[in-house]
Amino acid sequence: MSDLKECTPLAQGQPTNTNKLYPVELELTTKRLTLRPLSINDVGLAIEMFTDEQVMEYSGGAVAKENIVEKMEMWTRRGGNGCIGVSVIELREKVLAPPP
Repeated sequence: MSDLKECTPLAQGQPTNTNKLYPVELELTTKRLTLRPLSINDVGLAIEMFTDEQVMEYSGGAVAKENIVEKMEMWTRRGGNGCIGVSVIELREKVLAPPP
C-alpha cells in the first residue's frame, strides 16, 4: 500500500497557512450533476475509493484506511498546504432516458 503524500507549497517561501482564504461559492449545479468540494462528510467515499486496489492501480496503489482518516481534514481544506483541492461529482437525479 502506498503512503499518501501531503501537499507542499509550490514555491520557496510560499506561506503554508491558508486559513485566510475568502469564502466563495464553490458548488456548480446542473440539472443532472453537482460539482462540489470534498468535505469531511465524504470520508466513507474516500475510504471506498482509495482502499480499492483496482481504482488505485495507476495512482500509486491502495491506501490504508487509517491514513485516509488521518489526512481527510487536510484534504478538505481549500488550498491546504499548497493543494488545489479535490472535488466530488454527484448525480442529482436518476436519469431514465438520455436527453432528447
